[in-house]
Amino acid sequence: MKKLISCVMAVCMLLSFSACGLIDVYAAKEKTFTKEGMSITLTSAFSDEDYEGYTACYDSIQVAVFTLREPFADFEGLGIDTVKQYGELVRIANADSEPGALIEEDGLLYFEYTAEGEEEGLIHGYMTFLFKGPDAFWIVQFCCEEDDFADRKADFKKSAKTVTFAE
Repeated sequence: MKKLISCVMAVCMLLSFSACGLIDVYAAKEKTFTKEGMSITLTSAFSDEDYEGYTACYDSIQVAVFTLREPFADFEGLGIDTVKQYGELVRIANADSEPGALIEEDGLLYFEYTAEGEEEGLIHGYMTFLFKGPDAFWIVQFCCEEDDFADRKADFKKSAKTVTFAE
C-alpha cells in the first residue's frame, strides 16, 4: 500500500512539473515593470532579474524580455538621430545572427531572428523592438523557444505597445 501511495505521489509530482510548461505566462494578471525611466506591462508570471550587459531582464517559464538603454551621447558624431537609423545600426552590430529586415507595423519598429541558446541545440526566436526615449535609444527584446515563437508574436507586440518612458 505504501508503494502504491508513493507511486501515485511521484506521478502527481511529475505531472505538476510538466504542467508548468503548459501554463501561459500571458494569462496571468498584468504587472508593470519600471527601470531607468522605461516601463513595460507584462504579467505577474514574470520576475525582475539581473542579467549582465542589459538594463533589465524580465524572466518567466516560457519567455524572457531583455532591455537595453543606450544614451544619445553614445552616438554623438555618428549621425544617428532617428529610431530607424538606430535600428539599422543594431541590425549591423548583430549581423552574425542574420537579423531580418526592419519592420514598421502598428506604430512599432522591430526585427526578428533565431539563434542557438546557451544550451547546445536549443534554438530561440527573438523579436527585437526599438524605441527612442527622451534621453536614450532602447532595445526591448523578447525571446522564447523557436517552437513557440510564431504563437508568441502577438503577445510580444501587445507587450511592446505598452512601453512608455518617463519625461
